[in-house]
Amino acid sequence: MTAAAFAIALALIAALFPAFRNLTGKAIGLGDLATLPVVLSLVFLAAVVGIGAGIYPALVLSSFRPAAVLRGTFAAGAGFRSSALRKGLIVLQFAVSVFLLVGTAVVYEQTDFFQSKRLGFDREHVFVVKRAGLLGTNVRAFKAKLLQHPDIQTVALSSGLPGAEAAAVSLRVLRPEGSQEGIVMAMLSCDEDFREALKLEMVSGRFFSPDDHPSDGEAIVINETAARDFGWDKPLGKTFKYQRNDVRVIGAVRDFHVYSLHAKIPRMGFLYAGGARERDGDFFAIRVRPTDIRRILAYVRTAWDSFSPPLALDYSFLDEDYAKLYAAETRTMKVLGVFSGLAISISCLGLFGLVSFMTERRRKEIGIRKVLGARVEAIVVLLGKDFLRWVLLANLVAWPAAFFVTHRWLRNFAYRIEIDAWPFILSAGAVLLLAAATLAYQTIMAALANPADSLRRE
Repeated sequence: MTAAAFAIALALIAALFPAFRNLTGKAIGLGDLATLPVVLSLVFLAAVVGIGAGIYPALVLSSFRPAAVLRGTFAAGAGFRSSALRKGLIVLQFAVSVFLLVGTAVVYEQTDFFQSKRLGFDREHVFVVKRAGLLGTNVRAFKAKLLQHPDIQTVALSSGLPGAEAAAVSLRVLRPEGSQEGIVMAMLSCDEDFREALKLEMVSGRFFSPDDHPSDGEAIVINETAARDFGWDKPLGKTFKYQRNDVRVIGAVRDFHVYSLHAKIPRMGFLYAGGARERDGDFFAIRVRPTDIRRILAYVRTAWDSFSPPLALDYSFLDEDYAKLYAAETRTMKVLGVFSGLAISISCLGLFGLVSFMTERRRKEIGIRKVLGARVEAIVVLLGKDFLRWVLLANLVAWPAAFFVTHRWLRNFAYRIEIDAWPFILSAGAVLLLAAATLAYQTIMAALANPADSLRRE
């Protein structure tokens, strides 16, 4: 039986590989499994499962006392009278199911928190053009050409964007006013349209405006976290020592998540990407109207090609870039969901087999109870209450383990949900409902059976 199951499993694996790759994002094929260590491991696993599954009934059968067998009582030896092993396996199976369901619910809640949390900037309807440095001295001309399209609202040049490559936001050492020691800040070079492109909110002061303020090349805009860390209630006019020059704070923007929610918002500074710093800009953030996106993209590609850079246009969408930061959590949620379904299915199969076994052993008792006037619903409750009690016990076993593991997993995020009761209650309800449905068929059939047939069997 194990060998047949092994062969069916291999066929299922081969058939489900495309779905597995889509689910996990891992490029694994049959060739990766056709290695000697993997084949030997699988054969060994099949042998262990087959031998292990056969040992228990073999020991049970060999423990029967001949006299009891001949009398028809079929009593096992002392070591096998208890059904604790059967019950324990059922409890273990359902505990694993509940554990996976709680894990899936917590991962889903955290992932939904990612999607719904206010990030401090607007990531919708923003194209990102990468490798802007390839344009060389044509950066400003390219930006001007893009702004000629009626559906392109704003174009901003910057050295980094939320969700872009990790190296996009550099770390620089600055010395704030009144301090003799340098501190590390996340620094980003951008032009005057960066705030409008991402819809950033100013807390105080202003953003860069080189046409009205030519001295903005020596100015800096900071975020709320930087002002708070330096103890500046009024940061305007404060200065930093940066590369032997003084840069003056002209404004403060409200905090936004330039990194994923795994990390806290860093103290951050923005320098004007003009003049010599224009070369620092490697990204264009292009805010567009939500109209014909394909037509706008075609125009951007044509504009890029008109300046003949050495590489083709490399673009993305800002909302998709940011969503990629949580690709691992999304895959984890999907994988846990699939394995939860498999675990529950296996648990219900085990429960169905055990219920069939127990009702068969108690068939004569059921017949006697019906002859004595027991109602069908009373017999169903009698047979089902013990099984449901084991399922409840499985929940009590799984909940502490699930809470401990999910709590440790959530510690990887600087911004996270608080674990509440609903994942545990929902998981318990789902498992109880499925267990009750599994129990219903066998227990009702046993309760409806003709008592004469049950009593005649001997």
